Parts: sequence; structure tokens; C-alpha cells
Amino acid sequence: MKKLYIFIIFTYLVSYLVFSQDAKRDNSWILGYEHPNGSYPIGPMLINFNNQTPSITLIQDTLNLGVCNASISDTLGNLLFYTNGIEVRDKNNVILQNGDSLNYGDLWETWQGAGLPVRQSALILPIPEHPTEYFIIHNTLKEYLQSNYYPTEVLYSKVDMSLNQGLGAVVAKNQTLFTLDKGDGTITACRHGNGRDWWLLFSIKGDKCYERFLLTPTGFENKGQACIDGITFDAVWEARYSQDGTKYARFQDATLHIMDFDRCNGLYSNLITIPVYYNPDSTGSGGVEFSPSSRYLYLTNGGYAYQYDMWASDIGSSIITIGVIDGLPDPYSPGGFTGTTLAPNGKIYVNAGSVLSVPVIQYPDSAGLSCHFEQHGLVLPHLNNTIPNFPNFRLGAAFGSGCDSLTVSHQVAVSSAQSKVYPNPAHNTLYIELSKQAQAATFALFDLSGKEVFSQSLTSSNTQIQLGKLPKGVYLYTIFYNNHKEYGKLLIE
Repeated sequence: MKKLYIFIIFTYLVSYLVFSQDAKRDNSWILGYEHPNGSYPIGPMLINFNNQTPSITLIQDTLNLGVCNASISDTLGNLLFYTNGIEVRDKNNVILQNGDSLNYGDLWETWQGAGLPVRQSALILPIPEHPTEYFIIHNTLKEYLQSNYYPTEVLYSKVDMSLNQGLGAVVAKNQTLFTLDKGDGTITACRHGNGRDWWLLFSIKGDKCYERFLLTPTGFENKGQACIDGITFDAVWEARYSQDGTKYARFQDATLHIMDFDRCNGLYSNLITIPVYYNPDSTGSGGVEFSPSSRYLYLTNGGYAYQYDMWASDIGSSIITIGVIDGLPDPYSPGGFTGTTLAPNGKIYVNAGSVLSVPVIQYPDSAGLSCHFEQHGLVLPHLNNTIPNFPNFRLGAAFGSGCDSLTVSHQVAVSSAQSKVYPNPAHNTLYIELSKQAQAATFALFDLSGKEVFSQSLTSSNTQIQLGKLPKGVYLYTIFYNNHKEYGKLLIE
């Protein structure tokens, strides 16, 4: 099982390093709060992850983000635009040209001051092979019980960043992708196995079926309906694909559902259903997120945070409580852990209601309490009640899957390992003997989130490298020379 896991990590990281052009698309987050209060500072904040420690910039604006929160950055990690499901704002926090009246309908006037009240009701994706164009995929909502909503349509709006002197403009708005009686309110996406296109699957409330759409360079393609036995889709707190794209998890009705996902055909299979204890003191909401390696799944449920081991023979029995809410200051509600998002620095950030800090899972690929759930991990200057919704932009092609045919067109040739890197496993010292074709090269190590953690120039055929204080674990290494790259995996013990 571990050998299979290492292989999955290896192919995932190779695809990330070679093919991903979108690795920094989620580097800029907009956080904020939806209700004013004279006792607490409010207003949007820009959180940027271009460095390991995120920077925080206050925004002089009164935009209310609410629960719906989606944004997109350029290839350098700089904010392009964002939405609260009601309007679209540019990087200067001004309504984008034609960016008003998003999701215009029955609830638009009610929620225009706060943003849509459903967590994953908007998502932004770059249009493949159209470097200046983006789709916002979003839901219209209808209230069926007090403060309970379901979408009646999935819509899309198109943004062209080449317009308005580079600030962008909405060139198509509130276009119908498809209509349904009731949806579950969740919009997530996973990259196709070809490393370019995007899968968008929409489940049908009260049914076991879901609609499959593929976003390609020519637009949305309807791939038809599919069904999975053993589940009745319902309103969901949060849903996520694993970082390697092989799993899908959703938290609904005090139940965690985990399924296999096929990135070639967009089909779910092998459903696992895990009951989740409903805590009487919880706020009745929660979230799910996978660790960078996809080994661990994290679930938040009101005032509690849990970890599941995806390697375990019985995933449900592997549950470990990693955090219990400690009474975070919350002027509007009892508080609780809700949405979760894996950040570019490899840490998982958790929304905790109307608070002045964000809980952080510092080491999500560590087992049990060693993952270090820090309840006040990111201290904020303003109140926050939201967390952004992103897909995994770092996921590349599924090598060897049969649908990775686009990966052959690349300027850098990929070589099978010809240089020698030893010992493996390594401890403090590593030796590298370059192949005969390489007179000089660059050696680099990457962690499981795809982040470069070490780099050194190799100026001779035999080099000794001191690994220093790198943490124990699995790494991917590259040796780059003469427009060629060699790849391998390295275990540090």
C-alpha cells in the first residue's frame, strides 16, 4: 500500500512541476465580515501567500463578503478579481465593468448587502488556452425553509482581463449552464486527467444522480448524467476533491461520504459512508479538506475538528479529535468551525465564525495531534467570517491513465533517471553522480505540496550535499541540465 502511495505522490508531483501553469492562481485570498459592529473592526483584507508566511493588507472598503467567497490570481499570485456571489470586484476593489447584479433573482435584493449565504456557491476557473479569459460558475438560490436554500440554476459569467486597461470586464453574465429542480448548492472542480480541462459535477438533491460537465478551450461540454448507488444527495456543508484527484469527499446530513473519482470519465465509484456524531453544542455546519499528500482527510463539525486516515482499512474507525473550540470571541453566534481550505503554503485554514483569528492545521500530513491544530494560528486585524473556495490548481496530468495525451507537447524533455542519487533513504548527507550528458546541473527538492525546499548548483560530476534540517518525509527531486530534467523520489529519515 505504501509503495502505491509513493507512486501516486510521485506522479502527482511530476505532473505539477512539468505541466501546471496555474500554480499560484489561489495565492491571493479576500477575507472579511458580513455584519457591521461598532465594537469590532470590519472590512475586507487581502491575504497573500506568495511567501511561506502570508502577508495581510487592509482594504479601505465596506464590501460584505458573507459566506460565498471566490477569487482568482494571475500566474504570479497577484489578485485579479473576486466575488461574493452578488457582484464582482477587481484588484482595486471596484466593481468590475458589468460586474454588478450577479445571480439576479428572488434573493438578490435580500443578500446584496452581505453576499450569497451558501459556502461553495461560486467558483472561478481560467478558460483553458485562453490566458485572459475566466468563467465564474455560480448558483441562483431559492429559500425553501427559513435560512435554508437550494439552487434552481447553475449559471456562468465570463470575464475578459484584456479589457478596461487590464482591470477586466464581465463580457457575458448570468448565462444558464443548466436548470434543475433542486441542487445541493456546492460547486467544486477537478482537473481532467489530460492536465488541461476541468470537471464540474453537480449532484441533484434527493437523488443519487449527478450531471457532468467538462470545461475545455471551446467552452462547457455536457457529458451526461451518471448515478452512484447508496447515496441520496442533499444540501452539503462542504465538498472537496483530494489533492491527487483520486477521491471526492462531501459532508452532508451528519454523514461523511467518500468516493473514488475517475479523472478521465468524470465518474464516482466505491462509495464509503461514515456517520458523523452531531454535537449538540455545534452550529450545525462544517467542512472537509484533504492534506497535501491526500493521505489525511480533515472534517470540522461545529466546535470540533477531526482527522481521518485515508490509508486505514477502516477509515471511519481512524477518526482522531484534533481540536475543540476554546471560546473564540464571536459577537454574533456561539461560534464553530465551518469551511476549510488548503493554502499554497501547505497548511489548512479553517473558518471559525465571526472572529479575529483563523484556526490553522500547521502540519496536515502528520498523524493525529502532531498535525498541530492551532486555533488562533493566523491573527487578523479585522473580523472574518469567510474562507475562499478554490479547486486544486496544482494538479497536472494523470500520467499513464490513458487520457493524458496532451502531456507530450512540452519544451522541456523529461528524462528517465540516469544520474545517481544516494543513499535513499537518506539522513544528513546525499551524494549525486551526474550522468555523462550533464557537465553542470541544478538539483532541487520539492515537498509534498510541490513547494521547492532546497536547491543547489552542481558544478562537478560528483557532489556531496548536506540536507541540513529538512523534515523527515517523502520528497521529489529534479536534476535539470541541457534543457532536460531527471526526476526521482527521495525519502529522508
